[in-house]
This record gives sequence, C-alpha cells and structure tokens, in this order.
Amino acid sequence: MKLFRILTLVIPIILSSLLVPSMIPRVQAAPPHEFDYMIWIMMENHDLADISSSSAPYQYNLANSWAQSTNFQYESNAGSLPNYIAATSGSTQGIIDDGNPGSHPLSVTNIVDRLEGAGLTWKAYMEGMPSTNICNGGGSTDGGTNYIAHHDAFAYYTDITGNSARCAKVVQAGTSGGASSCTTSMPSGLARTLLSDLGSTSTASNFIWLQPNNYDNSHDCSPNVGSAYLQAIVPSILSSTVFTTQKAVLLITYDEGHDTCCPDPIYTVFAGPQAKTSYSSGANTYNHYSILKTIETNWGLASLTSNDGGASGMTEFFASSAPVSGSWNPNVACTPQTVRISDITNNMTGTRSYNNSRYSPGITENPPVPSSEGAKRWLSAGAVPGATPPGWVSPGPSCVINNLHGQMAASFVEIDGVGTSGMTYETDCSTAYDSANGGGAQPAGHWCDDTFNIFDPSLVSNYGTSCTSATDPTCYGRMHLEFDQDWMAAGYCGPSTSYCNNNTLAQTINPGSSTTLFDFQGFIFWDPDHLTANWHSFSGWELHALTGWKSHPVTAPLNPPYKLTFQGYDYDGAYEETLTLNNQLLAQLPTVDSPQNAGIYVSFTVNNLPVVKGTNTLVFTHASWDCGVTDTTKNVQITDGAPTVIFSDPTARPLSCTQSITYTFTV
Repeated sequence: MKLFRILTLVIPIILSSLLVPSMIPRVQAAPPHEFDYMIWIMMENHDLADISSSSAPYQYNLANSWAQSTNFQYESNAGSLPNYIAATSGSTQGIIDDGNPGSHPLSVTNIVDRLEGAGLTWKAYMEGMPSTNICNGGGSTDGGTNYIAHHDAFAYYTDITGNSARCAKVVQAGTSGGASSCTTSMPSGLARTLLSDLGSTSTASNFIWLQPNNYDNSHDCSPNVGSAYLQAIVPSILSSTVFTTQKAVLLITYDEGHDTCCPDPIYTVFAGPQAKTSYSSGANTYNHYSILKTIETNWGLASLTSNDGGASGMTEFFASSAPVSGSWNPNVACTPQTVRISDITNNMTGTRSYNNSRYSPGITENPPVPSSEGAKRWLSAGAVPGATPPGWVSPGPSCVINNLHGQMAASFVEIDGVGTSGMTYETDCSTAYDSANGGGAQPAGHWCDDTFNIFDPSLVSNYGTSCTSATDPTCYGRMHLEFDQDWMAAGYCGPSTSYCNNNTLAQTINPGSSTTLFDFQGFIFWDPDHLTANWHSFSGWELHALTGWKSHPVTAPLNPPYKLTFQGYDYDGAYEETLTLNNQLLAQLPTVDSPQNAGIYVSFTVNNLPVVKGTNTLVFTHASWDCGVTDTTKNVQITDGAPTVIFSDPTARPLSCTQSITYTFTV
C-alpha cells in the first residue's frame, strides 16, 4: 500500500515534466464540473399534468422559477421498485414488482460503487425509516412513519447491506419521520439531519438522496401534500451554506406517473446556483438513465450499463452549459473552455484561491524570459507569418496548462453573461514591447493597458456594494480584465480590430448593470501584487490578455402560466378531439359525451401549457370514429402570464378523421 501511494505521487510529477506547454498548444481541456454537490429528491406516482398552480402551487412555481424538463419519462410501469433500481444501477435488473429487499438481493454494480471509486462521498436520507440505518434490518421492511422499503433502492444492493460503513450512510432524514397523514400542515424537524449536514462542506456529501415518506412524496395523497412538503424544506436547502457557497444543484423528479408508461411525462426540475432560471424545455426526451448519465459525465465516472451509457445528459438545464465556440480573435489558435468566474476563483480569495483553483497557476512563460513582466504580455503565434514583432519568443501562451494538482486544465477561456465596472484607460504605458515579444520599439502611438472588472450577476447582486473584504462571498464572482498594451501595439486588439476593440467596449458598457451583459475570451493569469486590494477583488486572477468580447445575447424569459382558448364546432363526443403541444398531450375534449354541442360552436380553455423557448407546435387531431361530420376550430388564442397574446388565429379550420390542424408559434 505504501508503494502504491508513492507511485501515485511520482507519476503526475513525471507527466507534468513531459507535457510542457509547447508540446500541447491546441488541446481542449476537460470541462469543469457542472456541480460538486447534488441532492436528488424522488417523489411518487403523479404525471407532470397533475402539478398545476392550483393543485401544487409551490411546486408549480418552483418549476417556473428554475429549469424544468417537460419531456421526462420513466422506465417501467410494473411498480415503483423497477424505476428506483434503474435510477441507481442503470437497469431494472429484470424486476417487475415491488418486492421487499429480501426477495430481490442485488449483487450488481450501482451508483455508490462508481462514486466511492472516484473518491466522492454519498449519503441517503430516508424519511420515516424505522431504524437508524439499514444494517440492522430497519430498512428492509415497511414501517416507521409510512416508510416504504421498495422506495429505498440502497437496501437492495448486497455490497451496501453487507458493508457496515456503507449501511451507516443510509440514515433517517430528520428528527421527524414526516407527515403521518395526508395533510399540508407539515411537522417540525423535517429533513433536519440533512439540513444540518448542509451547513458545512465537511459534513455534506457530494451525492445526496432524499426520500420522503409515502405521504410527503404524494404516493398516498394528492399533489398538494407533496408541494407543501417541498415548500417546507426546499427554501432551507437553497439557503444552506453548501448551496450559497458551492457549485450545488437540487433535482426533484418522480419515480413514475399513473402506471401507464409512458408517453405521459413526469415532473423534473433542477434548482440551485448551478441550474438555469426560468428555463423550460421539452425538445429532448429524458429518463432516469439520463440523470445517471449527467452524474457520470459530471464526475468522469464509467457508465453502469449501456442504458445510461447511451442516454443523453441533461446539461441543457445547467447555468454554465454553453455551446463550445472557437476563438473570436484570429491570432489565437485555441478553443476556449466556457467557465464561470467562480470556477476560476473556486469560491475563494487570496492565496487560498490560488492554491485550490483548477486553473492555477494560469499562463506562464516556459522557460521564463529574462526581464519579462510575465506571460500576460506574451503574444500568441499570430494568424500569418510576421504577425509577431521581431525577436518574439516562441511559442506564446499555451491553450492549456498542467495545473498545481498535476491535471491538465484550460488556460484560454470564455466567460459569458457578465456585467462590468467602468473602464480605466491608460494604465502602465510603454513605448517598447515586453522582452517576451522581442523588446523592440512599439509602433508610433500611445500604448497602455486598459483595465476593468467583470462580475457574475447571479453571485453579485449589487456591484457597487460588493467585495468589501476578503471574506465577502461576492468576491468569488468578480474578476479583473485587461486589454494589454503589447497586444494593442501589435494590432491583436484595439481600435483596428472588430473582435477586441477597447474603445467600442468603453462606449458600450453600463457600469454596474446586471442587465447590460457581455461575453469575454482571454488567457487566465495570476498577478500576486494586489491580493489586498478591493478593486482587484482580493484575488490575483485576471483575464490578461483579454483577446475578444461580444455583447451577450439577451432572450426574454418565459412568462407562464400559458393559456389556450378556442371555439370548437360539433365537439360532441367524449375524447373526440386530441390536443398536443410539442408532442405532449394537453387534453382530450370534451371530457364527457356532450350531445348539446352538436352543430354549434362551444368555447374551451386549456390551462398551464408547457410552452418552451423557441418554436412550439400545437396540433388538433380527430378521433377515428364519428367521421360523418367535419368539425371546425376557430379563434385559437394563446396568452402568457401577463396576460399578453402571444399567438392568435381566428380562422375557422376543418378538423376531421382525415384532416388535423397544426399551429406553430415562437416564444
């Protein structure tokens, strides 16, 4: 064992000496984690359509505030257990019932094996469990406060139940076992053990499972009980130390819907600092395997089976997810990694940030150039021969580095959707290039650094009052940027460029604004000279040289709830007309035989439409019976929560057994 530890320390040192920056100029580093902490809450037995502003108001509003998939399916309609096992092992393992752990002992690789194999921590909090953990048999059968054994997947895996250390990580959720009936008046002590653990990174696990009892998860009750349960605990989760200082995400989903599997989707929402806000998408179909894929991709874990291995990850719901773009500056032959400011600072200031950041030490000269001010001024190779000044030292800053932890990390990055301070012109001026760039005379002109700060609006609500001390968390979301004098003197940036024009940016910025936002690209550099300065955010991190910028694209957020109204002619047979939006069932109308509707127009309303950003498709189809009369639909109108009309079509359109109606609209 001692020999193994020595080898694991020596090998990264050898590799880091071999992988010098000049040998790896265009390698794209692995993406940063979308999250370092995840909580998964599994609710029970309701379709997405069951969660409305009236039936489950808190839960409904939570979805509208955060990131929701409106096309999330489940794996099995044979009961809860197959879905829990699928969600934690990548397969239903052939289970088609809800038998207790004694009837289905599983010796299979599961998510716990993958997490522990990567050095990650985990814990499962079971509400109402009749004993302190599952090792002593307390979790193997139903009991306690409506604890259901087949909702506890961890009690089925023999490498957990046969391991006392692992068993001890499946615990009671709180001092209360949860509601003891179908009530919206929640008892005190809900999830108190979990909430206490979230008070510190030393007690919080990377992967957390929270299982409500069979009342609070809405299995035995209507959705308003589950909504009340979530309202009692979710605000405390989101305001906990872990969720306010770390990269954390909360996932709320269901095991299954109304046992009809599938195409009825189930409620699935991501919330917390790493989740997008006011985002809803049904463009992609997901399931529990997709969550496993997301976890595995995030932490670099191997797939459990071909099910999760072949699933689509759910990165579209995370705030930091963004399409990879190339360098905007033609003189930089790197592909940037899209990051947040807090990814670079690692939610720290000063030397702690330097020692712990994935991106430390930033770009450096290799080997050092005598009399140089550092790699911040080092010009990249240029788009054409001769773009660099005479005497320039090859190869220029590297696209990636070997960081202080022996890992390959990006040094050229893109930071999107950030606000700015005001710009300070003409600091640190010169008439000669830095020695890394040959040390010769700069072209005629006035070449100085232009400097400013950027900030992440999700972490810094008021730039003017932020980062007042090195312990102020708002510092973690601020960073210093500089247009470099040598880059402008060489024509890599400055007024002669469209992608890196300092003057245009100065005229465009709105200092301190959280709505006038920009995207920036540049090299990460550590300047140790200003660690005690508020204007430098008590940190040495800079994008220096800044290589390009753009105005951040602004899209209007969704504004639910969305409502459909229309008039239908001869809508007289029960379920005669089927309405879908983006392939998701909206309604079948009328809901009962209505002979009084024959031969006349009747008004209909459908609430809570799952509208998505972009193009939406609304389809009316007629049943394959009652084909003797052609029905008609007119005055179709969709409104948002304002309410503002976002789509209207007054035209009377025929609807029959052979002719459907399709409307498209864009939000």
